[in-house]
Amino acid sequence: MLASVLRLIGLDKAQEAFKLALEEKAHEAVDDVKGVVVRMVVVAALVVAAAIFALLALITGFWIFTSGWSPPTGYSWRLVSLMGLSL
Repeated sequence: MLASVLRLIGLDKAQEAFKLALEEKAHEAVDDVKGVVVRMVVVAALVVAAAIFALLALITGFWIFTSGWSPPTGYSWRLVSLMGLSL
């Protein structure tokens, strides 16, 4: 009944146009959210990589500091150089 009244008045096409516009805006919003999520994942991956490199630098610095107090042996300096190269 309501559909026939809207059709007689001519509002059925306006209603369809409004519905299509609303669906288009919803799809745009979903695409925007997907873009934000992708950027957040990239930033999180970079933060994890930075944390790993910082931890390696801390371990290397600690190893160099503690090996300075011990007598220098060829093995410890090779190990320190390998740790430095891994950074």
